[in-house]
Amino acid sequence: MNLAKAQLKTNDEWMTPISAWENIKEYMPKNATIYEPFSGDGQNKRNLQTLGFSVLDNTEDDFFLSEDHKRCTHIISNPPFSKKKEIFKKLKEIEKPFILIIPTTSLQTKFTKNIFNGSIQIIMPSYRIQFKSPDGTKNKSSCSFTSCYLTYKMNLPQDLIFI
Repeated sequence: MNLAKAQLKTNDEWMTPISAWENIKEYMPKNATIYEPFSGDGQNKRNLQTLGFSVLDNTEDDFFLSEDHKRCTHIISNPPFSKKKEIFKKLKEIEKPFILIIPTTSLQTKFTKNIFNGSIQIIMPSYRIQFKSPDGTKNKSSCSFTSCYLTYKMNLPQDLIFI
């Protein structure tokens, strides 16, 4: 994770299965250079590479101080949910197209509305993403919340896509 572990809540360490990206691959730009600032144990970067995407290595440990976004065309990630407000603000400041996996309840918050105010598109899966522990010993086999893909400047064919 590219935030100091002390900054994160203990329940933020859940990794994204490759299926979460396979299911939206058609909406991800084929020739993108992706910056994945929250790749956790590194598997998310490898998953995106397995799907044929060019993914940059992080040169900084802290997303909020990093200049890595200047080398990419898109940001694609499953960020730590406990820091989503700060991450949303930083991404709006960066102004790069992005796709983030977030809890659907984040769409109903004032800070999401105030930061993005009508400039986002959503991909809504019909299933719950089953996140994995970074050491691989546990799976969230029955995730207690639903997630969606928050997109910005992705020029999707419609503002709300159900998959």
